[in-house]
Parts: sequence; C-alpha cells; structure tokens
Amino acid sequence: MKGVLLPSRWEHIDFEQVDDLEGVHSMLEETVVEWKQNWKKEGLAEGMQKGLQKGKAEAQREMLLELLQAKFVHLPDVYVTQIEGASPAELKRWLMNTLQASTVEDVFKTKGLA
Repeated sequence: MKGVLLPSRWEHIDFEQVDDLEGVHSMLEETVVEWKQNWKKEGLAEGMQKGLQKGKAEAQREMLLELLQAKFVHLPDVYVTQIEGASPAELKRWLMNTLQASTVEDVFKTKGLA
C-alpha cells in the first residue's frame, strides 16, 4: 500500500496502520476535514488582522480631521479628500505635523516639520 500512494505527499499518514484502500479513504476524509478547519482558522485570522488595520486607519483619519478642525477651524475639502484616501504612513506623518504646523498647508507638506 505504501508504494502505491505518494508517501512524500502524505507524511502525516501512518501507512503501517493502513491495510486497504478503505483505510486510506477514511484517513483522507479526516485529512480533508482537518484542512478545511485550518483554512477557516487562517482565513478568520487574516480577516481579523485586516479589520484591525482598517479600523486603526479609520481612527487615525477621524483623529486627524478633529485635530485639524480644532486647530485651524476651517478645513478645505481638498484636504478632507486627501485624508480619506491616505495610507497609514501618511496619516501618521500628518498627525505628527499637526503638532508644529502654523497653517493647514504645513500639515500636508511632503517632509515632516522640524
């Protein structure tokens, strides 16, 4: 039995315990169930990670908008649009720039303020 199947693909199957194809079929069914469970776990973990990243970026957007409106009162729509499409790195840079910016334009400069 061991030589008929591709043992390199099935290293988790103990072929010493398998006497016939029915035994192999049973083990394969168990393996497929296990794979499905692992795929679900991996998919859930990946989805949760993406959700956390998305939530963090949204919180940074909201915080930046609130800070800018508090500091400069009027925030032109062009900057709101920029914030809505910004990457996490841009949001972080703009949040830090807000601390020292004299104008709203200073916040969005390419280089951080010194």
